Amino acid sequence: MTILDDRKSPPSTGRTFFAALGFFLGLLAFSPLASTPRAQEAGGLLLPMEGHVEKEKLPIALYARIPFETYGEEPVALDDFLERRPGDPLEAAFQDLMRGLADNDAEAAGPFITSEESEAALEHRREKVALWHKAFGGFDDAEILGRLAYDDMTLFFWQVPGRGGAPFLRSFNVRPRPGGHTGTLTSSAWPLTAALVDALPYRDRAPATLPERVNLALPVSFKLGGEPVPLLFEAYAPQFELFSDPLPQTYQPLRFYAQTWRHLLAGRYDEFAASYTEGSEKKIRRQLESQRQAFLDIATQPRTVWLVVHADPLYFVFYTAGEGRLAEKSLVRFDSMWRDDDGNFHMTNYLYEQDLDRVLRDATQLHLNEFLGKLRPL
Repeated sequence: MTILDDRKSPPSTGRTFFAALGFFLGLLAFSPLASTPRAQEAGGLLLPMEGHVEKEKLPIALYARIPFETYGEEPVALDDFLERRPGDPLEAAFQDLMRGLADNDAEAAGPFITSEESEAALEHRREKVALWHKAFGGFDDAEILGRLAYDDMTLFFWQVPGRGGAPFLRSFNVRPRPGGHTGTLTSSAWPLTAALVDALPYRDRAPATLPERVNLALPVSFKLGGEPVPLLFEAYAPQFELFSDPLPQTYQPLRFYAQTWRHLLAGRYDEFAASYTEGSEKKIRRQLESQRQAFLDIATQPRTVWLVVHADPLYFVFYTAGEGRLAEKSLVRFDSMWRDDDGNFHMTNYLYEQDLDRVLRDATQLHLNEFLGKLRPL
């Protein structure tokens, strides 16, 4: 696995991912999955995911390949969609749900929310349908984008005008149940579903083919035990001891990351805080003022960097903390960095979180061997 930064070559530390886990990766490298030709990845939409620098959202070079079906080159107005002849029972059910919501008709849309018929359940239906009808502008200008069928889920994606004119996207997961169907609105309770909704506005920026530098896949499931969707990205795996190894000379992302945390270890708190983007810097300074020792006790533990994901302009640094048996029991965590337009790096997103962060956290906050075992070379 040769992984290069897009300006400099990574340092030759002599302790690469292969050296650390040679036997494991040797098996992995010769597995059928690892040797699958790139041509066999064809099919489905290659979707750039949405990252963020604090509150600013942006597309990043981290991709999901999903079997997304559209209803045309452009989104379809809801009224036109409802006139369509449905292609299958799930699409027919989705039409009934959207028609009921647009009409504020709890009798039509309510059974998708709950199949119970008690007075309390009927009242819940009425309240929920009225809430959604109002929240989404009566669905007057709603448009249908397409559908995604994966595992046992079928997600129908739609949008309404949001603030400032930008589309506000959501999806319903429509599933059969005895005597009818359910329709569950996308929420952060399903981080991957929410992250795909976030990413769909960037579908026109998707590359025609996967960039050649993309070299790793991280399988992520919609739900526990579900069929995974692969997240695809470029990464470098240094096995770097953050506070003791020599600073990398040519690999700038890791060099900046190490310098930042060594500022903290050396008591250069101003330099450490100034390495962050503005909102994160303020939070770091408040933390150092109010809970300095507790923060230092955790943040200055020995730390090993295992993976640097190049999701340009964001970079995710995955690490474990502690030494010896403590490190073995430590869960893998990650920090975020941002490279600005001038090529300068900044730590970012301290105590900021959006849907993709939750996807990465849920998929990677594992013990080290479990985390490394999930990664799949391309």
